[in-house]
Amino acid sequence: MNYNEFFEGFYDYWRDGQLFVRPNSAITTDEERTVDALGRMLEDISMETRHFQSEAEYIQSGCAERIKPVAQEALKLFLSRGRFREDCEELSPTLDTYQT
Repeated sequence: MNYNEFFEGFYDYWRDGQLFVRPNSAITTDEERTVDALGRMLEDISMETRHFQSEAEYIQSGCAERIKPVAQEALKLFLSRGRFREDCEELSPTLDTYQT
């Protein structure tokens, strides 16, 4: 995945400063706020890097390092509820199997 695909994949779910599908009962208000903050950051970086001609320019810009702590906090928040198993249906996420 190159850096353009990374940003474009996120925009499948996020537009104009917020999650595209609202209301969304699958996530909490805190999770929605966290995704929106991450989205705003990605949008800013996307605008900042749109003139780049190569992935090397993106890497050298330090943008990935700026995204990392925000993305890690979002992941931490989402994982605090757990993950649904992939091998069977569950009514709620499993906490113990997939804790990181």
